[in-house]
Amino acid sequence: MIARNRMLPACLLTLVAALSAPACQTLDEPVSEASHVARLVVFPAPGSALDPASEAGLGRLSVAAGVPLEYMDRAGGGYRVVTVEPVTEDQVREIIRRLLDHPAVTHAAEDRRVTHQ
Repeated sequence: MIARNRMLPACLLTLVAALSAPACQTLDEPVSEASHVARLVVFPAPGSALDPASEAGLGRLSVAAGVPLEYMDRAGGGYRVVTVEPVTEDQVREIIRRLLDHPAVTHAAEDRRVTHQ
């Protein structure tokens, strides 16, 4: 029983250290809580031959977005999922606007998880 009581403070210290570790960042780059990795769904226009899964297609989308994009996966209905990191909400809206201005893109939006309650 005494041994357990001695281990409890050590376990609590380990837990506190583990939980506080993400808050300890270097001062070289300020961490913005508003920045996040954005997942975007993009639907290529029919007949555009735009394939975001290909290096050339992803390059075209990245140029249109004004930032490097990374291909993630194919979603249902012909949508493609790409990511961009790290960005703020304002930057996400600007990237989506730029993608929608591209003639080979029919639809672009942030991929949001929908939960049913």
